[in-house]
Amino acid sequence: MENPVEEQLLDILEELGDEKLKTFHRYLQDPHVPGGFPGFPESHLETADILETVDLMVEKYADDVMKVTSLILKKIHEEALQKCQTKFKSKLKMKLQCVFEGIAIAGNKALLSGCNLSEKSCEGLSSILSCQSSSLRELDLSNNDLGNSGVKLLSTQLASQHCKLETLSLSGCLIKEEGCSSLVKALASNTSHLRELDLSYNHPGKSGIKLLMAGQKYPSWRLNTLRVEPGGVQWLTPGLKKYSCQLTIDTNTVHTNLKLSNKNRKVTCVEEVQSYPDHPDRFDRYPQLLCSNGLTGRCYWEVEWSGDFYMSLSYRSISRKEGSKDCEFGCNDRSWSLNCSEGGPFSVWHNNRETSIFSSSSSSVSNKVAVYVDSPAGTLSFYRVSSDTLIHLHTFNTTFTETLYPGFTVYRGSSVSLC
Repeated sequence: MENPVEEQLLDILEELGDEKLKTFHRYLQDPHVPGGFPGFPESHLETADILETVDLMVEKYADDVMKVTSLILKKIHEEALQKCQTKFKSKLKMKLQCVFEGIAIAGNKALLSGCNLSEKSCEGLSSILSCQSSSLRELDLSNNDLGNSGVKLLSTQLASQHCKLETLSLSGCLIKEEGCSSLVKALASNTSHLRELDLSYNHPGKSGIKLLMAGQKYPSWRLNTLRVEPGGVQWLTPGLKKYSCQLTIDTNTVHTNLKLSNKNRKVTCVEEVQSYPDHPDRFDRYPQLLCSNGLTGRCYWEVEWSGDFYMSLSYRSISRKEGSKDCEFGCNDRSWSLNCSEGGPFSVWHNNRETSIFSSSSSSVSNKVAVYVDSPAGTLSFYRVSSDTLIHLHTFNTTFTETLYPGFTVYRGSSVSLC
């Protein structure tokens, strides 16, 4: 099989397994295949194996075969998601539940990082912290836009005799000097149990840091671990955009069917082979590329796409020349990917395992996806960008053992642009 499109289609169908292949055939037999394409008579596919299915599809759909495949796969994933929709809970509800469970379980850790909490949310959290039955020891509120007013509400309850909190993360919460002042008052009280406080990625300023350091003079001061770096005015941008980074494509990695334009900010998969020089870092099997940015801290970026593509994070040690899954983003233990089609994001991949995701089809949602990675924390999150907010799609929690590099897989007739 010399046609690279046929090889890609064969790989995809082989990964489906028997049950999903039957479902795939069912969609192909529909008189109106997703996307408005003509379907097959039932007799044509009744006994067709994978190779015969590939041949029939390439013959019928020609240059649109990958587009048809992508649309059908999206329908299959939507069908699976509908079956479990009654069990679906929003990320915020699930994590808030952890807080209430934490009240009853001694030593529980409550993780509410990046949950779009605000000052009003702090009112509810404050009542939990000061509850007589509260046994919450560790609370992570990082990457929520709490601001000084929200921290003031929390600080009031940190001084409560019923608050048992020992570790608190307020990293990336838009805190300035005023918020530091509220925290110092709470920490100086005789009843505060707090021993560890993370205020990194805020802007306490010299005066705020001075207040925190001076708190050590109080006899009741129990804090022994304080983090305030990095800090600065640049971290007062609301949301995850405070961590924005400018990506640069590594031209030595670009597959020869990927065409660069717009000062190397746009990538399009084309039929014509591009005249790139030979290089050991160049991908030669799949239409992929890597960026030159090695990510070591917190980073955020957005891309806009049309067609079918994978947004990926990969170790630089990923294979380039092998004809196996070792060099395909998402199909090995060295890369993580978000799979997007014309209809939107529909799955994530890691170590050759696919996880279906739910993606809104609202008209306010753009053809942009966003990525947030916190390498030291081992967190990688994908989002759909809407007109006024980020819609969470999936988060990987792991331990990254090498430096991460952004990458893309762009399929025939598709494109992706760095925002």
